[in-house]
Amino acid sequence: FYTTKDKGTGLGTSVSLRIIETMNGKVFYKSEPGVGTEVRMVLPGSKKPALVNF
Repeated sequence: FYTTKDKGTGLGTSVSLRIIETMNGKVFYKSEPGVGTEVRMVLPGSKKPALVNF
């Protein structure tokens, strides 16, 4: 979650991390001053094939 609000509670990140943790996922951060921050989220795959409708 990203916001441009001056006054935020930061709950978006906290809730997101909790959901990812509950799903046995991992979050990785890579940050460079003056460049920005990259956040990668990895979730485990399903053992069943997923049905995807387009």
